[in-house]
Amino acid sequence: MSGTTYLAPGFLVAIGDNRRLKFPHLRNQNQRATPSRLALLDALNRGASGTREEITAAVVEEFGCAPGHLSSLISQVAERGFIVDAEPAERFGHTLEEREAELEDETLCVPAPVGLVTQGGAYLWFDHEGTLRARLTLSDVHAVAQFAQPATVDEGWALYQEGGRTDKTREEFEALLRRLRGAGLLAPGTRIDTSKHNEVKLFGAVDRNTVQAMVDARVAAHDEKVAQSGRELMQVIPVNTQPGTAPVSLGMVIGYAMEYDGGRLNDKFDFVPMFLTDGERLAERAQRAGVFLFSNYMWNDVKNLEFSAIVKAANPNSITIHGGPSTPKYEKDAEEFFAKYPHVDIAVRGEGEATLADLLDHLDLDNPTNLDVLRDVPGITFRTANGVQRTADRERIADVNTIPSPFLMGLFDEFGSASASAVLESNRGCPYGCTFCDWGSATLSKVRKFDLDRVYAELEWCASHQIKEASIADANFGMLERDVDITRKIAELRAKYNFPQSVNINYAKNQVRYLKDIITIMADANILAEGVVSLQTTDPQTLDVIDRTNIKLEKYNELSAEFRQSRLPLAADIMMGMPGSTPQAFMGDLQMCTDRDIRVRANPTHLLPNAPMNAPDYRAKHGIVAKPGETIMETATYTREEWYEMDSLRVAYYLLDSYGVLRYIARFVRRELAMGEVEFYDRLRSDVHADPNRWLMISNVLNTLEGFMAPPGSWGLFMAEVRSYLIDVLGMPEDSGLRTALKVQHAHLPGPGRVFPEVYELEHDFNAWQEAMFRCREEGNREDWHERIPRLCEFPPATLTIKDPNEICRRDMGKSRFALDINLRTWELDSPIARARLNM
Repeated sequence: MSGTTYLAPGFLVAIGDNRRLKFPHLRNQNQRATPSRLALLDALNRGASGTREEITAAVVEEFGCAPGHLSSLISQVAERGFIVDAEPAERFGHTLEEREAELEDETLCVPAPVGLVTQGGAYLWFDHEGTLRARLTLSDVHAVAQFAQPATVDEGWALYQEGGRTDKTREEFEALLRRLRGAGLLAPGTRIDTSKHNEVKLFGAVDRNTVQAMVDARVAAHDEKVAQSGRELMQVIPVNTQPGTAPVSLGMVIGYAMEYDGGRLNDKFDFVPMFLTDGERLAERAQRAGVFLFSNYMWNDVKNLEFSAIVKAANPNSITIHGGPSTPKYEKDAEEFFAKYPHVDIAVRGEGEATLADLLDHLDLDNPTNLDVLRDVPGITFRTANGVQRTADRERIADVNTIPSPFLMGLFDEFGSASASAVLESNRGCPYGCTFCDWGSATLSKVRKFDLDRVYAELEWCASHQIKEASIADANFGMLERDVDITRKIAELRAKYNFPQSVNINYAKNQVRYLKDIITIMADANILAEGVVSLQTTDPQTLDVIDRTNIKLEKYNELSAEFRQSRLPLAADIMMGMPGSTPQAFMGDLQMCTDRDIRVRANPTHLLPNAPMNAPDYRAKHGIVAKPGETIMETATYTREEWYEMDSLRVAYYLLDSYGVLRYIARFVRRELAMGEVEFYDRLRSDVHADPNRWLMISNVLNTLEGFMAPPGSWGLFMAEVRSYLIDVLGMPEDSGLRTALKVQHAHLPGPGRVFPEVYELEHDFNAWQEAMFRCREEGNREDWHERIPRLCEFPPATLTIKDPNEICRRDMGKSRFALDINLRTWELDSPIARARLNM
């Protein structure tokens, strides 16, 4: 054994509001702060004698855990640059003035999540301003964690002991609490009961057991009724594993088959209303032969294929039918699909309603596995004894109103009883032919409309069943004038039932005429929604490659100005890494949105199995290196290394601009240095990744914030580093303008325990300066506004009031960015300066 190994200062240990500890720096299971992992990192934090292997072995022996449990942890910590072989210098040299306060007989709570910064064996607790408030030991951290939920001193002590802690006496425990009370970190009070009806919960949080129990009861009643009829029918089973959303595609194909040709298929088939299942239930059901239906999407195709294999293993005489966007239609891909998955019998291409009814009608129930009888059924690929056979394509359904509504048929009442989300269609088809897209294999097709009475009735079903999120699955909602009427209907229902609370919409790709009216109606009705422009890219070369044309840029200029002036939220969808694109083009797309104050929703490009982009000749022509379903990470116009750089910028832009972590600073930098906001983000990102030790707090934000949306120990420490970067690297003068910009940015960053409203005295009126910027841009100077408006330091003093009407500091700390994205959340606090936000 030789030498000493250390944990470099600045590693984060977080106390969550569930009393659990985690390591935000790390990935996957290593984020979980188990006792052995904590012991290992605490040893390194204090300086442990020996090599990494020797230190790990000692902890393994003490805790009896598997060596891999810790070797993976220490590898990730080293990868982040936090393992050093020489004693590190102190990074956080703040003084600490401690004082105690008496403990009262009351419930106490700490404002979780708490981000603690490691240094020299201690865990440092800083406040929002960057002042050191407490220096803790690991034993102290365990004790503090018991108060992440409200508890009395006695309750906290009992929880501490239940966790197996023996390193503190009761007297030491209470002494720590008096210290924390004196520092203002442990305060009286309780949290709002999240079970109450007025507490806004994240969407998608539907209890599976509740829905499953109701589905089971309905299936049992259905089976009893069929048994009493004495009929021998072939069962048809829709396979769905997602409890949070009614499976509309399966419901529509089942509903169409049930009513096909006057309902005559009901004389041969038992359509079982089993719209939610799991592996155990499916295996039991599959003991009897039947027809099992799977609708494959990128989020469920793996599970569906796993369950398809379960069905065939349980009874080889069953028939498995796969459709949906992730079931391949291209001939070579389909052949590979059947070769890879021997349990798949039939693949449906395009719309499935008429195809399923047709093939069920053709099946020979005396010999159901003989699929040769399907040779005259259009729109399918199927397995036979002589190999895989493919029939001609099927024409789309001309009149979509011949498709019955599964909602109005009562097929989804169980999901309504659990307030799950629902997906509706008001029309079907898409007139555009963008190569990256496969809208139900209906690109370049005529838009076919469902009757308004049916659409209104389905919306009424959703509202009366208290559906929180009603998604409209049209390819281009807002393209038709009647879409405004549909929106008004949604608003009427919200007023009547208080539901839906959110409406997820795919807005028109090349038509924004009705967008403002739609969003205004939604906003007035207090419905979660924002205007979304399906921009994808503005790069001429990329647009040509993907067969896409956009409306003129002037229209986006008008739209963004209208939305900003009306205080309505507006976002743009941007696709990163499309064929024909380059890193420069991607930066240009981000800057275009930034110049118009449009929130960016940027996503990597996926190679959808049935999109024109996956056609063999297209892939070859544009050098696409990806398999169907994968993310495209290399094409003829960019390398894989460039893709990783673009993705790093994408994540940084999301955090720094879309979530507002440095948006105000970026605007100030542009006026002072004529450096574009995206150029600033990219330069900062690149410099920090090149020297993370120098810019530790900024590195912490870029590396941890996506998965753990909370301060990186302290926003004060982060802003101090940003100040140093601006002065030392970018050469910005340290003046009153910079102080004002830093103060404004810091004030808008959320953190647990902040109390609102907060009023800040500013040396210069940032709001007036920003309004001058907006006016200049909207007068046609979007690219050179920084040359035309006065400097911030030329504006008079002002005050700034910060509020948190959506309780971001209480509700949203510690969640992942992805959870906030799904739930249409913003993250910056409210002020006259802040971007228009969604009603939450």
